[in-house]
Amino acid sequence: DNSAEVEAAEKMRIGKLKMTKYDFYKYFCQPNDITYAELMEFINTKEELQAAWNLCNHVYRGDETLNTYIKKCIPNITDDEITEIFEAHKS
Repeated sequence: DNSAEVEAAEKMRIGKLKMTKYDFYKYFCQPNDITYAELMEFINTKEELQAAWNLCNHVYRGDETLNTYIKKCIPNITDDEITEIFEAHKS
C-alpha cells in the first residue's frame, strides 16, 4: 500500500505550484475587492515576507503566510479552490 507515498508526492506537487505575483493579484485579490495597496500593506507587516515578495517573481502554493492571508481575506475559500486557481494560472 503506497497511498501514503502517493499522498506525500501530491502534497509536494501542490506546494510547488506557482504563479506570477501579477497573477496572484489578478486572480485572488482583484476578484475579492482586495486592493493592491491592501496587499502591499499586509506584505509590509513582515520583513521576511517583504523580502520574499520583492526578490521573487512567483508566489508558491506552499507559502503558508500568503495562504493564511488568502483565507483571512476570502473566508469562504477552500484549500481545493486555492489549488484550482494555482493550477489554472500556473507559470
